[in-house]
Amino acid sequence: MAIPPQFDKAWSFRDGIAVVERAGKCGVVDRDGRIVLAIRYDHCNHLADGRVAAAVEAPFNRARRAGR
Repeated sequence: MAIPPQFDKAWSFRDGIAVVERAGKCGVVDRDGRIVLAIRYDHCNHLADGRVAAAVEAPFNRARRAGR
């Protein structure tokens, strides 16, 4: 039985975790496939020592038009 892929992209494991992407959002999984950082971020960068920098960015122009 084949298991369908869960992610659109997956980067190499480092320090036991890997950055993954699904539907244009990124997150992090461990070696068992458990999501350890929700797949809801716009940018993810794998740092040293098992850390990941993740950011969500709202469209700048939309925020300016709304007066925020």
